[in-house]
Amino acid sequence: MPLMLSMILVALSVAVQQPAPGKTESLEAEAVAADSTNKTLTVKAETGNRTLRVDPKALTALRSVKAGDQVRLTVTDDTVTEIQPAEKPAEPPPQPWDGRPTPPPSSREMP
Repeated sequence: MPLMLSMILVALSVAVQQPAPGKTESLEAEAVAADSTNKTLTVKAETGNRTLRVDPKALTALRSVKAGDQVRLTVTDDTVTEIQPAEKPAEPPPQPWDGRPTPPPSSREMP
């Protein structure tokens, strides 16, 4: 019986020591500052600027980020694990030509 109790206690202590899985989120944001030396990325968030640690696996991508860039981030426990450029919105298709000639510039536009 004591042996069984000891095994249960050891199993419980091992289970308690394992960290809980991290919270992962995906977000698109505008880069405010990228610091590869300090391994941080500051982005403009809805509630203000947010500075995040960058995982060593994402440092190569961090080096190409500049202020003003739109980026898509994968963030786990406030650490950026993946950085990609955000997809640009599709440009609207050109309007079809209606057959009318282009009007000449007005006399106000001429020098």
